[in-house]
Amino acid sequence: MTKTESRVVGIPLLILISLCATSAAFGQPTIVGMSIACSNDHVYTWYSDRMVSVGTSENLAAYQPPHPYSLPFGKTPDDIVEIGIAGNDRVYTWYRDSTVSSGTSTDLDKYQPRHPYRLPKGKLPSNIVGIDIACSNDHVYVWYSNLSASSGTSEDLDKYLASYPYHTTSFRETPGAVVGIGIAGNDRVYAWYRDGIVSSGTSSDLGKYRRSYEYVLGPGPCDISADAPRINGRVVFGVGIRGPTCNSQAEIVVRLKVSEPGAPEKLLIEKRATGTNFEVPVTYACTGTTQRTLITEVVSQGRVVRSSNTSVPNCF
Repeated sequence: MTKTESRVVGIPLLILISLCATSAAFGQPTIVGMSIACSNDHVYTWYSDRMVSVGTSENLAAYQPPHPYSLPFGKTPDDIVEIGIAGNDRVYTWYRDSTVSSGTSTDLDKYQPRHPYRLPKGKLPSNIVGIDIACSNDHVYVWYSNLSASSGTSEDLDKYLASYPYHTTSFRETPGAVVGIGIAGNDRVYAWYRDGIVSSGTSSDLGKYRRSYEYVLGPGPCDISADAPRINGRVVFGVGIRGPTCNSQAEIVVRLKVSEPGAPEKLLIEKRATGTNFEVPVTYACTGTTQRTLITEVVSQGRVVRSSNTSVPNCF
């Protein structure tokens, strides 16, 4: 087969924030490829640190936390254009030099070394924003930055359908905001965006079925809480995470930092989560009238998977 963010006043205020950020915002590993396995609808996500996770459309590491994958000799994650999984669960990887390989999720060229693929006339690998393989017929679908798509094989990307238009969920979610596209077993198309939003639809309407819901890179869905009353020039913070699936198999760490103008961020506490609902209080003595920023982070597998910033009241 050829493939193919709330100012805190001087009274206690509880802020529950449910934000998701892609790793790139924190200098963390970025997503280089995404696909959905036809056999079980598990979502596979490959990252720039040579790790791959397995999860759902909402929780990218729900089933397996990040673990290593290998590339063909001489290739790096930066060379990857996209990755797709065929009906037989073989993994196809397209590279920026117009070659494609096939293998497994952890060994990208196990079955077939790199060989050429052809793009539609006028298209370059840099124009591709997503690729995946339909489970129903193993056709390869490709989405481009100019809001066009094509259908073909792994070696001939427009063999079956040369060019047709598609649209994303909103003007905000431009093709350049896409981090990955995958096709599920029922042929629904899922698109993940840099702002932590995922949609589901068709190859031509990426938000037809579900226009916008949140995804996380690690243990979510979790809430970050920040309780910051002002007490005699001291600010007592209570920070934690809450959520029915927060305490997954993945290790979870909560960090609390304070940022003051002209000074580096100060780590107040870092604590491992030990239960589904987890809170830890910490006292920060501050003076003066300078505005502070409270930074809370949830970390899983060494990656910041959720973060929020909260304005802290003046100490006096």
